[in-house]
Amino acid sequence: MDLKDIKNKETLQQKIKDLTDSYYNDLIALTENDETYKKAALLFYWLRDYKNSLKREKNFDAAYLPNFYKGNIVSVNLGFNLGSELGGKHYAIVLRDSSTANPALNILPLSSIKPSKPVEKLKSNEIFLGNEIYRLLSAKCSSLLEVTRNEEATLQAILDTLDKDGKDNATAEIAIRKMAKLYVNNEQIKKTKAELAHLKKGSYARLDQIRIISKMRLYQPTDSYSALHGIRISADAMRKIEKALIDFYGITVD
Repeated sequence: MDLKDIKNKETLQQKIKDLTDSYYNDLIALTENDETYKKAALLFYWLRDYKNSLKREKNFDAAYLPNFYKGNIVSVNLGFNLGSELGGKHYAIVLRDSSTANPALNILPLSSIKPSKPVEKLKSNEIFLGNEIYRLLSAKCSSLLEVTRNEEATLQAILDTLDKDGKDNATAEIAIRKMAKLYVNNEQIKKTKAELAHLKKGSYARLDQIRIISKMRLYQPTDSYSALHGIRISADAMRKIEKALIDFYGITVD
């Protein structure tokens, strides 16, 4: 039976119900075991995010995102994958320029150095990049926080003046909206800065995990206030990656 045929709508609807019931039972069972509890949480996060992505897919427009250039650092959601496929939230390096007209990104995912995975244990498909990304992001976050603090102070001064000299409702509403957006941006920057701790010991590129993704998978950067906006690895680091890709795949990055 071809469930894509609309004549089979009732059958498809019943099978969808059966499938979702089965998902529920399987996920609940995973939460009952300490060894599989984390897997249940990760799968829940991905199903939730995927559902939300489907909702916004129709109206998604990459034209509202920045241009991306080879060497830019992005934060992406790689989803819930199987076996050795990399999944979840990861930083990644853009391998090809991608304008606002292109809804996709060609990326090389990154992982961080951990006590369980020191530099000495990296494999031939894992290229150590030092802590350059940590240093770039840390400096950018500090700079953005200073900028947002100054902008908030300016907007607050405008509101204080309006309170003193007579309320200009239109101007006040604009200032309040801008302050609300600044607050959201500020919280995102703080969150990014808190996440940086695990990058301090360095990061490495996963040559075997290169892939093309939709820009809908982007966490950052989405605008000029994103901590990752404009962050780009050095030319030396990019050359190191290009050489490693040639050795591993026999390919070049234009």
